[in-house]
Amino acid sequence: RSTKMNCVVILDITEGFVDEMMHRYKSTKTSRRLFEVLKWTTLVLTSAFVAVLFYLNEPLIGGFFGLIIIWCLFAPKLDKCLMANRLRKNPGFGSQVNFQFTQEGFRLSGKHGEGFLKWSAFSHAKILSDGILLFQGPRVFNWVPFSKIVEGSESELKNLVQAHVSQKMDQ
Repeated sequence: RSTKMNCVVILDITEGFVDEMMHRYKSTKTSRRLFEVLKWTTLVLTSAFVAVLFYLNEPLIGGFFGLIIIWCLFAPKLDKCLMANRLRKNPGFGSQVNFQFTQEGFRLSGKHGEGFLKWSAFSHAKILSDGILLFQGPRVFNWVPFSKIVEGSESELKNLVQAHVSQKMDQ
């Protein structure tokens, strides 16, 4: 490998990008799939229970459980709306951020400033088919889509990450 590997990725920080980033993060969590199965199973069983309660002329208890079902169905949409609202208030929303990956680490710069992280700041990485999730702990991460590479190549970026972020590397 060349010692002068360098990759530059330019990202537009938009609501669509954040949605994509969260989708990629959630797709790596196998426990989320189990949670989704449990959630839908519980909702179906609770719906049947509510129907029985109304049949037995218990509208107060049935209504209470019905409200819980409605909350479970609409809470994710409400959460997404609240996240989008917080994102729009962020000073970096709508701007471009440059990510530069070198042998030394990860530099990011945008209209509000710049920063640098050594590779040792990343706890692990997950290489997906369309990009890389770089983690700085269990829930702090950066999504780097391969389609946004403007300098260097997908294989160079993978090589840099694999060379420097070896813990818990998944492909």
